[in-house]
Amino acid sequence: MELEDYLVQVKSRFKDRRICFSHAKMRYEIELPEEHVSGNKKPKDFELTSTRKGYQRFHTPFLKDTVDRLERAEDTLKNALSPFLTAIFRNFHQMKQIWL
Repeated sequence: MELEDYLVQVKSRFKDRRICFSHAKMRYEIELPEEHVSGNKKPKDFELTSTRKGYQRFHTPFLKDTVDRLERAEDTLKNALSPFLTAIFRNFHQMKQIWL
């Protein structure tokens, strides 16, 4: 929800509904039409990450922090699930004769 709210803010800031998230080079890059960032129009907190014809993609300090927190949460979940799944498969294997 945090990321979607941020995207709404960016769309409102530039007054353009075409602005969206892209996951081309990094997760959650803000994709802006070039006309919003050509010349000196690019906000100082927008860091260029990649481009495609007619568009440029950016990360901001907010996005970097949010994606970092998201990745840490995903790692925590993965680490929490691993022992649980191992136990399930171990129990299944120990009872394989029942299943056969």
